[in-house]
Amino acid sequence: MISVAEAEALVMQHCVLQPAELCPLTEATGRVLREDLIADRDFPPFNRITMDGIALRYAAWDEGLRRFELTAVEAAGMPQTKLDDEHAAIEVMTGAVLPEGCDTVICVEDVSIETEGSRKFAVARESGAKKKFQFVHLQGSDRKAGDVLARQGAMMSAAEIAVAASVGKSPVLVSRVPRVAVVTTGDELAEVNAVPQPHEIRRTNGYAIHSLLSACRIPATLFHVRDNEDELRLKFSELLAAFDVLIISGGVSMGKKDYVPEMLTQVGVKKIFHGVKQRPGKPMWFGQSTEGKTVFALPGNPVSVMLCAVRYAVPWLLKSTGFETSAPLLARLVSDVCFASPLTYFPPVNISFGSDAVISATPYESNTSGDFAGLLACDGFLEIPESQPVFSAGAVFPLWLFRPLFSS
Repeated sequence: MISVAEAEALVMQHCVLQPAELCPLTEATGRVLREDLIADRDFPPFNRITMDGIALRYAAWDEGLRRFELTAVEAAGMPQTKLDDEHAAIEVMTGAVLPEGCDTVICVEDVSIETEGSRKFAVARESGAKKKFQFVHLQGSDRKAGDVLARQGAMMSAAEIAVAASVGKSPVLVSRVPRVAVVTTGDELAEVNAVPQPHEIRRTNGYAIHSLLSACRIPATLFHVRDNEDELRLKFSELLAAFDVLIISGGVSMGKKDYVPEMLTQVGVKKIFHGVKQRPGKPMWFGQSTEGKTVFALPGNPVSVMLCAVRYAVPWLLKSTGFETSAPLLARLVSDVCFASPLTYFPPVNISFGSDAVISATPYESNTSGDFAGLLACDGFLEIPESQPVFSAGAVFPLWLFRPLFSS
């Protein structure tokens, strides 16, 4: 067996970068950018008015003028107007271009309007103008033309989508999403909508993995294969031809019907490692074909499946799209943990936030790694090293979430 650190290193060393493709902006959320987004003009592209009111020359205000004839109206979307009389003003709306000859805006709340026949005048309060370029978003003050706004490798969120739209990037170049097959194995597994026989249980692992991947915007297709060597060999061969990644659960330990590792070898997948010094999930298998098709073969116990997926498979899949995941979050133990085995321990934990904004982790005492219902009370796994048998409350360790942070 190898350590968790060695397993992580080997998994990431065998990451296969997906090719790039063009994607409409309306479908790009969650995809990984494969080109820099460059400003094609200044941000903002003109001196932009940020408040409804009147635009004028600050010099006129500084001279003591408080009553200004309104010579024009300019709304957002109109071409720039011009102030011809330096003692006059122009009525303006938010988003409009600052009129030529103006350098200051007084907001509408500080102005009263007077009418003399066909002429209109704005009378401003003494507090109306405090400085030059008041309520003006200056051209290029955010970014200059030619600046890199977002770099390749960024995951497309609403912010990146908005920036791409602002520079006319639709479609946008992103990583292709890897094609993933999720395969459950076992004769004891019944269909979800079936009534299980007394010796059967319903399939849960495939749906759990599918959900984890869906949260990362990675679609997957579900398959099931019985514990039969010929059927496993044939199905693995078919799936390797059609998909980039296989995530398999079950059949990887040392039992008589744990055929998965041998059948994968027979269809051309080279073993990179089998067995990790961790609990749960010790029998995990990882391999890759000569064509770069990648296989994660996980233990069948549901808690082991969840841990191995969030610790190894999901980071690999994200990196394969060009997204460099950051270091995991850190959480502080709420209570002591005793674990004497020479293994890295991943207890399921419930997290909470104190007034100091620190993440606290409360371990859940599960019965076995088959206690998947216990995960309902949890948010992720804490990674506790194999260095000592007792870890005291207050110690800080990496946190691997399977539930979105905002739902905790």
